[in-house]
Amino acid sequence: MLLIALCLAGCNSAKTNFIYSLTCGTSLEVQHETDKKQGYYKKSKHNDITFIFLSEFINDNIEVFVNDKLFFSKENIVQKTNDLSAYFNYDYSNLDTMPIIKIKSKQNESCCDFVLQKGYRIAYIFYYQEKWIIRYSNIEYALY
Repeated sequence: MLLIALCLAGCNSAKTNFIYSLTCGTSLEVQHETDKKQGYYKKSKHNDITFIFLSEFINDNIEVFVNDKLFFSKENIVQKTNDLSAYFNYDYSNLDTMPIIKIKSKQNESCCDFVLQKGYRIAYIFYYQEKWIIRYSNIEYALY
């Protein structure tokens, strides 16, 4: 678990900025993966993104809303470290404007919301030291 967090959060290959959630009152660290030498390039449709929840969400109940409509809900989303079932796909190809994504964590009693960004195939989501982090990437890491 620590290795994944260090790999994802500690790499110097990501551009980082901080934004405030639109309605949740929390800050969100947004990272953009720039190193294309590690991992495997994820191939998918051009306007499709996979959200992957990392081990910080063990036994958590997660709800994801897209433009205020419940899109994804799962109890005990991550059941063990490196559980690869903690993900969902979202296709935004039929939208004129990028949607607002809102993620709620029952365990952390927190949420974040943000406008989805184009050009990435993966969004790694984690909650570390009471801070939401999303890392946009086109690289799929071997998490197992």
